[in-house]
Parts: sequence; structure tokens; C-alpha cells
Amino acid sequence: MKRISTLIRCDGEFDKFVSCLEEAVKAEETLPIAVNGLTAGAETAFIAEALVEARRIFRVPVLVFTEGEAEREKLARSLWEL
Repeated sequence: MKRISTLIRCDGEFDKFVSCLEEAVKAEETLPIAVNGLTAGAETAFIAEALVEARRIFRVPVLVFTEGEAEREKLARSLWEL
């Protein structure tokens, strides 16, 4: 999984995502940021790296919502393996 995380960080689209997060700090009203087109492994790696960046930028704990308990368990296991 670490290889995928490294590739995610090298992608220019991830840089754009981080820029959106940085702009959100300055904005009066924040808007949602949508990300799509990720495969299962890339999705988990993206979420992990996005959490790291959100924590760095906002300097507060980050909360992740999932569709349900099964999805939460799956994400937690995947993140734990990183």
C-alpha cells in the first residue's frame, strides 16, 4: 500500500486537491470537494494521504464518515495496513 500512497502524492491531481484544502482554510464559506475515478486500492491510499494533508493544513482532528459499519471496518483495516 505504501507504493500506491507514494504514487498518489506524485500525481498532479493530488496537488490540486491539496490546493483546494489550503484555499478552504482562507474561504469564508467552504464548499465540498468531490474526488472520483479511483480504484479500490487507490481510493484507500488517497483517503490516507488526504487525511494527512487535512490534519496538516487545518491542525485539528479529522473525522471520516462511511456508508456503514462494514465500510468503516474495511477502511480502518486498510488504513491500519499502511
